[in-house]
Amino acid sequence: MVRFNRAFFFINTPFRLRLYKNVARYYPGVDLYFICFDSFTFLSLQAQGYKNTLLIRGISTGLPEASGPDLTALAIRSSEYLSMVMGKKSLICVLQDLKQALTRLELCSADIIFAGNGYHASDLLLKALKPALGFKTIFTELSNIDGKVFFDPRGANANSLLYDIQATFVTEFPPAVNDSTFDKWVASYVEGKMLNNAVRQSAKNNPLKNIGIILTGWLDRLLGVPSLYAQGGAHSIKKGNAYALVKAEPLPQSNFVFVPLQLSNDTQLLINSDYDNVALLRYYCAEAKSAGLSVVVKMHPSEHSLELLATLELVKKELGFYFSKENSFFLASRSQYVGVNNSTVGLEAVLAGLQVKFIGRTFYQAMMGRAFLKSYIFSYLFEADFFSGTIRQPDFLSKVNFLIALDEKYRG
Repeated sequence: MVRFNRAFFFINTPFRLRLYKNVARYYPGVDLYFICFDSFTFLSLQAQGYKNTLLIRGISTGLPEASGPDLTALAIRSSEYLSMVMGKKSLICVLQDLKQALTRLELCSADIIFAGNGYHASDLLLKALKPALGFKTIFTELSNIDGKVFFDPRGANANSLLYDIQATFVTEFPPAVNDSTFDKWVASYVEGKMLNNAVRQSAKNNPLKNIGIILTGWLDRLLGVPSLYAQGGAHSIKKGNAYALVKAEPLPQSNFVFVPLQLSNDTQLLINSDYDNVALLRYYCAEAKSAGLSVVVKMHPSEHSLELLATLELVKKELGFYFSKENSFFLASRSQYVGVNNSTVGLEAVLAGLQVKFIGRTFYQAMMGRAFLKSYIFSYLFEADFFSGTIRQPDFLSKVNFLIALDEKYRG
């Protein structure tokens, strides 16, 4: 059993707070540190009695440093910069303050860090520092399978250990269930999705939460904290709900390609694909036209970009596709095939036994094989709920340690 002296939890936004507070319970007797990037999370943790909480304020000069990782390069590769939530200068200041804080903490091989999804600016800094300092990392992401969470020592999707070891994945993670159990699970999963395909992260705006975001934004400005949570939240409120404005229309009964769009600021779309939503749509419309098929498009239920909606409406006049708000599983089941970038909707369609095409970078392409699917769902993913933070994985620590050992095994 790998033992650590300290465990660190990076809370870029309150999104991971519940999950990481529960992860922390698996490390009794270990010094726990919560690294916060907004005042709301920082103050709330302190009020709950968490002593080792650090607030990264991002008040450094932003001038180039003489040594260490190129912070400018890290900033412009980050999801915050690519999604336009934060500017380059603010991100560089955040990274400078974070680097100084980590230097004071003297990170070493006896430390484990639970961070973001591998694409945040802070995640990229950790990856740059990790080889020299030897600490261990675990990144997390939604798996889009209810009750399961993606834990990985390298990152999410095309940036993960899973992506890097696809050839030996099933050997390293033997399927934990037989074919009969798997078939029953898939049948139940598909039935549930046909009845209710709601996206959990697309819950209706909470007025109290919106007020909290605004107040937190003002507090962060007073404290000099370039809060990702406040800026991102205020950005969403300002943008509005584009999906609600989509006008659905009568659809063809068959002979169409179903194209579900990802969020316009989705990290996977911005970093792991050469196509944005509009380019993706043009690609599949051209392919469908050559095959004599129509195209049905569904925007992501959490899409806030009114600019994207306006662009799509113009492109619609040119390409003649259909807008829909129907259940994604229902649309996929009626289509000739599902065309995605690297969306988890593609994974859902694979589970349903439907034809799927991916044009973005993702390991979902490997899941056309039954063994890979069984290993991914029942051996690789963790039994946990990202939103409530509940962890039901009986061998949680040993599974984390196995991932760390596997990361070392395939390093270099």
